Amino acid sequence: MRTARLALACLVVGSLLPAAAEDTAAPRVGGAPAPLAAQAAAPARELVREPFTLDHLSSDWEILLPDPDHVWPAAGRLHVEPSVATDWNAFARIPNLVRYRLPLAGASLEARARIEIAIDSPGHGAALLLYQDDAHWVELAFRGEAAEGGVERVLRMTRFRGGRAESVVRRHGPGPSHAPETLVLVLEREGDVFRGRVELPMAAPGVVRRAVVGELAVAGLGELRVVLKALREAPPPPGAASPPVTFDDVVALGRSADAGLGQAPEALRVEYATDFRDPGAFEREFSVLQPQAGSLVLENGLELVARYGIPGDRWTPIRNLVIWNQPLPSGTWDVEVEVDARFTSPHDDVGIVLYGEQGNALYVGHWALPGQPADGRRAYLRAVRGEQGETRFASGEGTRSDVEPTTLIFRVERSERGYVAWIDVGGRGWALVGESDILLTEPRVGLFARSARDLGKVPGAGVRFARLWLMREQGAP
Repeated sequence: MRTARLALACLVVGSLLPAAAEDTAAPRVGGAPAPLAAQAAAPARELVREPFTLDHLSSDWEILLPDPDHVWPAAGRLHVEPSVATDWNAFARIPNLVRYRLPLAGASLEARARIEIAIDSPGHGAALLLYQDDAHWVELAFRGEAAEGGVERVLRMTRFRGGRAESVVRRHGPGPSHAPETLVLVLEREGDVFRGRVELPMAAPGVVRRAVVGELAVAGLGELRVVLKALREAPPPPGAASPPVTFDDVVALGRSADAGLGQAPEALRVEYATDFRDPGAFEREFSVLQPQAGSLVLENGLELVARYGIPGDRWTPIRNLVIWNQPLPSGTWDVEVEVDARFTSPHDDVGIVLYGEQGNALYVGHWALPGQPADGRRAYLRAVRGEQGETRFASGEGTRSDVEPTTLIFRVERSERGYVAWIDVGGRGWALVGESDILLTEPRVGLFARSARDLGKVPGAGVRFARLWLMREQGAP
């Protein structure tokens, strides 16, 4: 899988000030402490420094999912108005993540980020990351979290490896911020051990308090890119002022002989994107096969009512199959579709299809076989060649979910070898669904929701398609 392209990166930093006090009474997780003191013996090599003095980001930086009205450098600071995203860890769905284009190489590294933020609610915060790909990263965040019906400000260090997260937390203070707070976030790497630290300016000029948030072991990470993230999980409280998060210097240091900047990893650019909010664009760009009145509406996305149908069956086809009129390009590409599913039965089915000619099609969905409730809902891949179809359910636990509201992201990658299907269930990370070498001539991508209940006499649950992206590698023709 070509991961890493949806990572984001940046980091911000303040001056290296002398410490007035140091607090190291923080939890440690994941093995013995790293010999960080040994770094002093190696000369520090400055790899990255960015003062944000231009009126635009330099070519060393890029913004993923850009909303340029809400991210801008000015007067030596980078300003980011946090976007609303319900999943803090779902990098592929967070706008205005800023990434340094080149990864940091070396066994001993330090990345620093100075932030200014006034936290007002749970899920509102900013973070510094050292990121390898969507399944392997380390983050130090200053954010609000729910506590006894209110909000508590915390520093949370998280490692994410192979789809599993582990965190250590340091409490910063109760309630929302009464005024913007300035903190310097620091992530240090020594081999497989990462340490998170925070530096807090004190009242005396030039004096800071340093504290350790925690240590986490993450084995096997290679080159890492620096990421800056600003996010909120809900809109600001009504009537509340919500100043942007600001970042001012960016600094990354290498402290080992192998420290340096690597080559930019493979990245994708979004060539086409829609959030299904423009009725005129939908009428121009999409067609609906087997339409049924009252089963499709554009309202904060594309809502479909699941009705009875069989994928690839000519006699009982899927109703309200939404097809993008534009054929997918030749060569390699990725198609990604996000859907919020409100299932009422394990047998309601939702997914995407690559719709070819001569009856050939490839379906990627999320469903449960009728009469087999023990298996639960899980992802499947169905290849239809002419009038013959074969369905293969994914075996991985990461493709399963219960009957409850669930966010699903389907991804199909096209390469020289064929098609590879992936799914993210509820923000748990990418899980393989299956592969197929089916021949599809100028395929079009389609979206469907169907029900396997009652032969269509009772409509199934509604689902909302939130976005569709077509992505290609940087430099692809």
